[in-house]
Amino acid sequence: MPETLAWIAANGFDGFQVWQRRIDAAGLKASDVATMARDLGLEVTAVGGGPNLVDPRSAQEAIDAFRGFLNLSVELGCRIVTAESKAKPDDLSDADAWASTAETVAAICAHAKDIVFTDAGGNAGQAGVRDVAAGEGRVGYPAYLSALAATGYDGYLTVEMHMGAETRRRQAVEAADNLRTLLAAASVR
Repeated sequence: MPETLAWIAANGFDGFQVWQRRIDAAGLKASDVATMARDLGLEVTAVGGGPNLVDPRSAQEAIDAFRGFLNLSVELGCRIVTAESKAKPDDLSDADAWASTAETVAAICAHAKDIVFTDAGGNAGQAGVRDVAAGEGRVGYPAYLSALAATGYDGYLTVEMHMGAETRRRQAVEAADNLRTLLAAASVR
């Protein structure tokens, strides 16, 4: 993790999302990550990861994991926890999948409320599109960025890539450069 955070800082990023399993795999504590981030001039912007939020057979596992993510987020001083719903099991109806997801997310949100993990303004803290470099693909980035600006959004824009390590790093830098160019052209922060 120290090498990755040094790379993030050296390549002009302001912050990063961290996953509990990566902290654990590196044998670190939240305070270690917070110190490394501070020393490199980075902000921990989000805590991510998580099991399936859709499958009722793993609901308690998801709730327990996300409680841990929320607690970690508080320890790290960031106020964003990201989630992916994961795939719906083939043997689960759409209605049952939605019902299970709603129940699981409600239980997670109850814990967030218990630890006062809310945004008083009701605003999004992070926005992102993943798996394609900004300015490429079918996403209309000028319109997307203008819409964000029109809402008053001034939080982070996430560059999330899911390729091999070297490809991911190269494409993350390209995506960030493209976003900076698009933001400058749109006169957005």
